[in-house]
Amino acid sequence: MKQASHIQAAVELLKQVSAASNPADKNISGFFRKRRYIGSKDRRAIQDIVWRILRNQAKLKWWLDKADFSITEKSRALIIADLAFSNKNISELFSSEKYAPALLNEQENNLIAFLENKDLIHDEMPEWVKLECPEWLYEKLISAFGDNVSKELEALNEKAPVDIRINTLKTTVSEAIKMLASEGITAKSTELSPIGLRLNEGRYNLSAVKAFREGKIEVQDEGSQLIALLTDAKPNQNVIDFCAGAGGKTLVLAASMKNKGKIIACDVSKKRLEESGNRIKRAGLEIVKNCLIENENDNWIQENAGKFDRVLIDAPCSGVGAYRRAPDARWHLSQEKLDEYTALQSSILKSASRLVASGGRLIYATCSMLQEENEQQAENFQENNNDFKPLSLKEIWSTFSDKPCPAENNHLKLTPAQHNTDGFFLAVWQKD
Repeated sequence: MKQASHIQAAVELLKQVSAASNPADKNISGFFRKRRYIGSKDRRAIQDIVWRILRNQAKLKWWLDKADFSITEKSRALIIADLAFSNKNISELFSSEKYAPALLNEQENNLIAFLENKDLIHDEMPEWVKLECPEWLYEKLISAFGDNVSKELEALNEKAPVDIRINTLKTTVSEAIKMLASEGITAKSTELSPIGLRLNEGRYNLSAVKAFREGKIEVQDEGSQLIALLTDAKPNQNVIDFCAGAGGKTLVLAASMKNKGKIIACDVSKKRLEESGNRIKRAGLEIVKNCLIENENDNWIQENAGKFDRVLIDAPCSGVGAYRRAPDARWHLSQEKLDEYTALQSSILKSASRLVASGGRLIYATCSMLQEENEQQAENFQENNNDFKPLSLKEIWSTFSDKPCPAENNHLKLTPAQHNTDGFFLAVWQKD
């Protein structure tokens, strides 16, 4: 495909993504599934255009509003503006030839002229526009990070690295590095997780890699690995992954338990639990049992109260900490939706805490960076549950790592700017 064809495909894809309410990555995957004739290199070129615009859309829209040329095709206008800031010869790309975009109209030519010799970031832009963050959310992140908010938001808008985790039941870090190197993939140990590897920049089809097919590695952000490790699951324990999803943390728990004991992976989504089945089988795990529940107050919870040594709650949340991987998600979040998440988190904490045995632990985690989903939830739970005592994360950390623990007091807060992981929060309590 020629560059002009990439532009036209990107216009169509961006229009589809902008109209959808679900995450961009799912729309992008669906777009290319219907166009299997587009080769891998062309797919990457088209995706690069769309992801770049999604990471800069607040700034680009600010310029479109400032230009005020009443352009109706917004997706096309965003791409034209992006190309204008990239100093591309736009008229040659919009040639109206086969597979190329239609010729530029008068308003679009006026937009290009208006943007000539201008920089993407302008002094008049509000800070929340420069930092690609909804204004209402920006205020909340200022409360969370104070003077460091700009650094955090800048990091949150960068492309995330590719992290993988080794299956300690089947391999070691050094062996995994060698296996990947034999297939032309360079990896190094992660800074914090002792079971993680970070790949050099590039594009990899990891599902085709031998180490992946043999269940020796899985894709998982370093921060997510640390949440699972801090659950401190031991062999022969009874453990529950309460919001297990597709099972990423479940796999780490089972390996930490050396495939001895019992893990119940709960979720309200049958589809997500089914997706975890292949991963569990590939990892060679025999102690995991999936459990579909109707909601956080399912009768199953009361029937199994007080039976578990570890109860991990990877709670449904806003996902603010994962915006590097879903830059469009920030524009779909609202205060109303956030309120729904916090109410659900509180309900899950209250209900799932009943599963913890005497002397057992409750672990609460989110991939959010907002205080109302993190510190406030932990504080509210503590105030209403005196039989649960907060644990020092530094002590738990020392059981699997000799590196300095990044936790502050009894809370772990990982961020893209400080740790180059997704944003995560963790608190751990032990029941009397």
